[in-house]
Amino acid sequence: MDVQEIQRINALSRELIKNQICSSAEEATAQATKMLQKDMNSAQFTVSNSAQAPEPNRNLERDVMNLSNKVNNLHMEIAAIKAELEKMDSRFNSFKQQVSMNSMNAERPRPVERPVEQRAPDIAPQPARQVTREEPSKPGFKEQDVSVEKIFYFGKG
Repeated sequence: MDVQEIQRINALSRELIKNQICSSAEEATAQATKMLQKDMNSAQFTVSNSAQAPEPNRNLERDVMNLSNKVNNLHMEIAAIKAELEKMDSRFNSFKQQVSMNSMNAERPRPVERPVEQRAPDIAPQPARQVTREEPSKPGFKEQDVSVEKIFYFGKG
């Protein structure tokens, strides 16, 4: 211990006795020594932290640079998306105009085209055939034999 530390311990021990924190000089000296050692350790801790301080600053600066690069990349992507959206919007508007033009054209009455009739080559008309009414399923019956009046009763006679 050097002289300055002893003077600090004595001054602190007198303050402890004066404020009635310690009852005896020996107890005040022990308490002051402990307090100053804690103070010294914390001072060393702050000195060691200040020596290490540039490293966190470098890390912080590196992190800030990374974030700024990411933000710039996001801005570029957003600009590209906006440009693509504008292209799509212009395409949509042109399609919309085409559809409206087509619907206007469809509303106009168009002249009805009559289909051209094609003539078949002239063929001589054949005489109409006379169809005889013979049914092979009823070989033994004639129309007079089976009449409706004979089958159904109409209430007369």
